[in-house]
Amino acid sequence: CLSHLPTAVGSDAAHFDLSLARKKRANAQGSCDWLVLHVQELISLAYQISTIQFENMRPIGVGLLSTIIDKFEMTSDPDLPGHLLLEQYQAQLVSAVRTALDSSSGPILLEAGLQLATKIMTSGIISGDQAAVKRIFSLISRPLNDFKDLYYPSFAEWVSCKIKIRLLAAHASLKCYTYAFLRRHHDRVPDEFLALLPLFSKSSSVLGKYWIQILKDYSYIFLGLNLKRK
Repeated sequence: CLSHLPTAVGSDAAHFDLSLARKKRANAQGSCDWLVLHVQELISLAYQISTIQFENMRPIGVGLLSTIIDKFEMTSDPDLPGHLLLEQYQAQLVSAVRTALDSSSGPILLEAGLQLATKIMTSGIISGDQAAVKRIFSLISRPLNDFKDLYYPSFAEWVSCKIKIRLLAAHASLKCYTYAFLRRHHDRVPDEFLALLPLFSKSSSVLGKYWIQILKDYSYIFLGLNLKRK
């Protein structure tokens, strides 16, 4: 139920704009129970679930954190002009990623962690924090060392394939985001983005090989399905 809450509240802008929500509450307009006013409790609860002792519950918390980023990544912090609201919850978000991407994590939790890591890295929430950027990049790069051995005997074979694709997609999203930023702001590139460039070069040879393999597999399947339809 919690994972559906950010969608269930509807599209009223006051649910996702802290300044507007405070203004409406001050003027006593509507119910005054806007979701953005409860972001702290929502993130706290999601973080607790994502780090709970029972691993089967953790993907729910990690998924909720991803949903929260989807809904609030562009929300400004009226108390800190020029900053995003979710920046103040950076510690919880990075910690949740670290727990989810632990080497002992199962595939469901690992997939949720990769998705959350991608959203954090491409949302601007940790912009300015070079240590956090490097930390998350290190976490999503670690599975590349054992890419061929990513296999879960207790699950169907497609589960391993899905994890590998999610891992490659995470790196692709981050690389596209970084280079798009460099093209737009080549005259003032933040240090955290510059720090990623040498890291990209180290992993490019490995990633390029697997990206091409995935593209070949996709093309083969896609063309095969179209030929069958004809």
